[in-house]
Amino acid sequence: MIRRSPLLILFLLLTLAALSCTRSGSGGGLNAVGDAPSATDVEIEPSQYEADEYIEAEWQFEDSLSPPFALSEGQPDWDGGEARPPLAQTTPLTPEQLQALLDRLPPVQEQEGDVEQVRLPDQILPPPRPGVEVELPFPSPQVSSLPDDFADTPLAVLRFSPEGDVPLAPQLSVTFNQPMVPLTSHRELAHGDVPVRLSPELPGRWRWVGARTLFFEAGGAGRDRMPMATGYTVEIPAGTESASGQKLAEPVSWTFRTPPPTLQSAHPTSRSLGVAPVFFASFDQRIDPAAVLEHAQLTARAFSYALRLASADEIAADARVQRLAAEAPPDRWLAFVAAEPLPRDATATVTFGAGTPSLEGPLVSAHPQSYSFQTPGPFALRQHSCGWSDGARCQPGEPWLLRFNNPVDFETFDPALISVEPQPAAVSYDVYDNEIWIQANTRGNTTYRVTPGRGTGRPLRPGAGRGAAGAVRGWAGGGRPGRQGRRPDYNPGPLRRTGLSDLHRQPQRGQGARLSRCPGAVRRLSPVAA
Repeated sequence: MIRRSPLLILFLLLTLAALSCTRSGSGGGLNAVGDAPSATDVEIEPSQYEADEYIEAEWQFEDSLSPPFALSEGQPDWDGGEARPPLAQTTPLTPEQLQALLDRLPPVQEQEGDVEQVRLPDQILPPPRPGVEVELPFPSPQVSSLPDDFADTPLAVLRFSPEGDVPLAPQLSVTFNQPMVPLTSHRELAHGDVPVRLSPELPGRWRWVGARTLFFEAGGAGRDRMPMATGYTVEIPAGTESASGQKLAEPVSWTFRTPPPTLQSAHPTSRSLGVAPVFFASFDQRIDPAAVLEHAQLTARAFSYALRLASADEIAADARVQRLAAEAPPDRWLAFVAAEPLPRDATATVTFGAGTPSLEGPLVSAHPQSYSFQTPGPFALRQHSCGWSDGARCQPGEPWLLRFNNPVDFETFDPALISVEPQPAAVSYDVYDNEIWIQANTRGNTTYRVTPGRGTGRPLRPGAGRGAAGAVRGWAGGGRPGRQGRRPDYNPGPLRRTGLSDLHRQPQRGQGARLSRCPGAVRRLSPVAA
């Protein structure tokens, strides 16, 4: 079996031509075409082709013109080692025979320059060394390190901290002008007396940093600072002795104070989500909620409202207050409610009066702390405009903005509550806080009338109020011709405003309408009553 290859056929033809030239050179050349020997007949009779493109062929050569190779049928799994002929029997040559063969070689003719002596340097240079060599005596002279002589230096306090009113006191430090303790381990120094007195006494640890600075680190009860709302006095008595025997001539004392309770965050602020909200307030230190509530006051329209602590169910019902309570440190917040609903469309103020106590120390607040918010009024449309124009003439494809006085309830918002005449081919709505953005496939030279209907601002919680009693107000947005015109089959997606990366689409009722929402905004600003 041979592969039908043009290279193999070309190789066979070249072999036959070489053999013919060899015969011609020996006197038996060809004189004419008819004189060509007929003893060599090459017949290739292709049989049926196989799938692997192999054909069978028979070759006949005259003995004198036989090529120097033989073709045979291939064998699967053929091992060339088994088919090798055996090695011939040989006899190794003796050294005398090898020398006799070498003696028959002509002598080596040496020419000038074939042999040269190796030229070595007279002196080997050492490798370069960086830096500068300085000659020093060895061994070095013994120099004794004597401590500073404080025989004529009186003992004094160089610095101390904290001092005065400080927002936080994590530690106390005192530095002297000369060593107070020997250089040894902290374990040994911990058993000695410290020359500083702190009042009131606190759980913690005194430790020396070096031989001149003394630290006090407050600890205990899971705290890493000194208690708040506390005044402290630090004293170093006269006669305190240093390591060299020097004594403090006069006592040294100073005071510092941590602040009383300070309001850190509150809810609601700016705008309320109803007329009966759950109030939340957190402070910078631990408090007693009942004691702090006694100093709290809620006023609206010159009237004061009684307050009580919110129950666990009331806190759990308000998602915002529940999240604030979970994020605040323990024992630093309180949640409370008013005994009766607040008036609508009114400014309410929560005040924590002077004298608000702390659970960490005896100091109380010296000034009142307050914040205000606005209760919701009747749900009304306050502003309408085109997104990027002055509102007089809207460009085709521009979004429309509806801004209300209260946040819009996303959970109950239905696009069918807003009427657009004539109805565009495709409309999408984007609800965020008190705004509704409408993106429609509008056309040029067309006047559209947008009318928010009854219930557009429907509240989320039962009993909080009702939405708009009727159509709030309709307004017309015209479109002038321009290059912004859309194709009739254009289907805009929900509007993506700056900073709202978590909007997603949610199918709603209404033909051709889509509603996109910002979950974070809905959790932050729940719907309000009308």
